[in-house]
Amino acid sequence: MNILKKSIVTFLIIALLSSVCVFSASSLTISDNNFDYQINYTTEEAVIVGCRTDSPDLVVPSHFSSYKITGIRSYAFEKCTTMETLTLPLTITSIGNYAFKDCTSLKYITIPENVTLLGEGFCSGCAALEKATVNAEGIGSVPKSAFLNCSALQSVTLNQNISTIGQSAFSGCTSLNSIVFSDSIETINRVAFYKSGIEAVEINDKITSIYDYTFAECPNLSSVIIPQTVTFIDPTAFSNDNNLTIYCYYQSYAHKYAVENNIPYIATANFMLGDVDGVDGININDVTAIQSHLAELKTVEGIYLLAADANQDDIVDISDATAIQMKLAEYELPYPIGQYITKEIVSE
Repeated sequence: MNILKKSIVTFLIIALLSSVCVFSASSLTISDNNFDYQINYTTEEAVIVGCRTDSPDLVVPSHFSSYKITGIRSYAFEKCTTMETLTLPLTITSIGNYAFKDCTSLKYITIPENVTLLGEGFCSGCAALEKATVNAEGIGSVPKSAFLNCSALQSVTLNQNISTIGQSAFSGCTSLNSIVFSDSIETINRVAFYKSGIEAVEINDKITSIYDYTFAECPNLSSVIIPQTVTFIDPTAFSNDNNLTIYCYYQSYAHKYAVENNIPYIATANFMLGDVDGVDGININDVTAIQSHLAELKTVEGIYLLAADANQDDIVDISDATAIQMKLAEYELPYPIGQYITKEIVSE
């Protein structure tokens, strides 16, 4: 009988503990009134794996009992729809995939400076989110789907070490009208700003490609500055951006792309006025090049046709050849022949 009683008591104790804790070889999960924690008693650390409270203002502590809280697990706060503000401690070093997915009342979030792992979609579907700050210098990219469909997002502050904007990172952010791309940005992945509210974009010279649907369906996008370093633009990159003007360099890949896709452009041309053949500055060969062009013996085109308009009357004719000859003869002329000039070419 005593053996039976002891067995029953032991069973009840195990059952009671099982309702509070989940054991594994090196960790257990335990809860308080606010969160579910996974405790690793080997490293003396804890991560949050779930949220239990309906409080609108949540503060994650730096410690649970004697265990330092170092992470937020994937989906830990998913659909925590009452949470409006969330304060994370500096002890946090990792935030898992979709950690705050569909927290539809969350308005502000700051990623602490010690975070080195930031999961994809961590704030996706947070429709009330207005401001996000990624202070952590150990984060090198805005993850895939990070702010997908955060329709109220207006302000994003990124650390200067971020080099990559992930796929669909700001897709559906209809209130986001501006974002500053630091010089460290090297890659903007496909669909990154699809259907966003962005109004103007300046691509830095570390970026070489603009992928499919990256800035497509952006009705407010009116200007994109594209440097000469860009050598690939997908045909769908700016689909249905009806107010767009591309600012680029004359005869660059972006200029040709704008022409081929019937996108208005303003192309900047830099050239030496009068250097028609592009060799050795201004000399008699440039006069010959104009004469050959007018006689239809050898065509001058592109930037060299701009350089051939020596008297700057927007027409290339024999008077331009005469102007260059007079410059070579050291006559005083009102035209800056022999000097580098900049001219904007506007699409018709």
